[in-house]
Amino acid sequence: MSAQLKSVPPVTLRDSTQKPRADSIGAVARGVSSVALNRLVRAHRSRIFIGVGVVIVAIAAIVASQLLAHKHSLAPPAPVQTISVGPVARGPMQRSLVVNGSLAAWDELPVGAEAGGLAITQVAVEEGDRVTKGQLLAQLDDSVLRAQLAQAHASVAQAEAELRKAEAMSATATSDVRRSKELSKNGYISGQAAEQRETALAGAVADVNVARQNLVTAKAVADERAAQLAQTEIRAPTDGIVSKRTATLGNVVSIGQQLFRLIRDGRVELRAEVPEMDLPRLKPGQVATIIVNDTDPQQFEGKIRLIGATVDAQTRIGMVYIALPDDPVLKPGMFVHGEIKIGSGDVLQIPEEGLVFKDGKPAVFVIGADDRAKLRMVETGARLNGLVEITGGVSAGERIALAGAGYLKDNDLVRIEQALPQPAALPSPAGAAQ
Repeated sequence: MSAQLKSVPPVTLRDSTQKPRADSIGAVARGVSSVALNRLVRAHRSRIFIGVGVVIVAIAAIVASQLLAHKHSLAPPAPVQTISVGPVARGPMQRSLVVNGSLAAWDELPVGAEAGGLAITQVAVEEGDRVTKGQLLAQLDDSVLRAQLAQAHASVAQAEAELRKAEAMSATATSDVRRSKELSKNGYISGQAAEQRETALAGAVADVNVARQNLVTAKAVADERAAQLAQTEIRAPTDGIVSKRTATLGNVVSIGQQLFRLIRDGRVELRAEVPEMDLPRLKPGQVATIIVNDTDPQQFEGKIRLIGATVDAQTRIGMVYIALPDDPVLKPGMFVHGEIKIGSGDVLQIPEEGLVFKDGKPAVFVIGADDRAKLRMVETGARLNGLVEITGGVSAGERIALAGAGYLKDNDLVRIEQALPQPAALPSPAGAAQ
């Protein structure tokens, strides 16, 4: 078997140091890259694991807090107050109108000086004194006027004497004329003499008239001096109480100067302010109960004397005048309150202890089916025997807080105090015997 020889490709000589070096560098590089990549992957995985762990912890905390909150929400809230309740009921009540106002004098009279330029020499009364008509209140200096009055009386006496003299002369002249007429008929005297006597008579009559006028004038002057002298005595024009005194001993007064104020007959009345809508329900003669001094209350019964003829256009308020009894406790200027009875009716009412005030306005706490107290503003009317009329804000049958209402806040959860059961009635002896 013969062997076949194959051709051998030519061999090219190359640098044996180049290729092995390049291959070794690439291999090293590939090895370094794979190591770095592995490290980078491992670091990235660590960060991912840490982030996932943080997220899982946060989610667990949130879920735990929600579960805890839900657990707390499932616990029932505790009531903040134990109270008693009562229903808003409808029933009969004596209706009355609450009034307020100040006391004033029924008729306050100013007493002043009618004479001027005179000094006060005596003050006979003080404020609060009760006086009668004609009683001396003060005395002015009257010495000059007394002297003038005495002089006027002297002038009157002189005028009276002159009148008597003139009347006597007139009577004589009248007799002379009568005789001269008789003598003239018989021719014993001349006509001229008769005329002279008639002239003398006319003069005597004129003198009488002048004397009479002088007497009238003298009396008028005397009366004027007497009136001026009377004006030096300041006297009470009517029965009453001295409410104010400005007269001072030694003070020189002027004409018309006020020295005293007098409450006529001592009568005091309440000038009550009443809303326009309530005025038609009032009439003169209705009884009113007035309360003075809330700390130590005293009651007085009065009657409506007059209902004012006008209403204030701005406030829509009218005046009602209530006459009160004469009592030293009642003094003008006192602020009092009271009520006027205006009939009875079937009204909504609640116990007075259930009424609270918020910002000065009346309100109640309505207790719902969930035992929560809801604050509700109401409108009130009459009050009687511990009950208050409710004119708006609640309905019949609603429950309101009574005892403890003053300590509640809106939406408070309350515990309702149950009424004690009534003891069972014991059987009668007769029933026991049977």
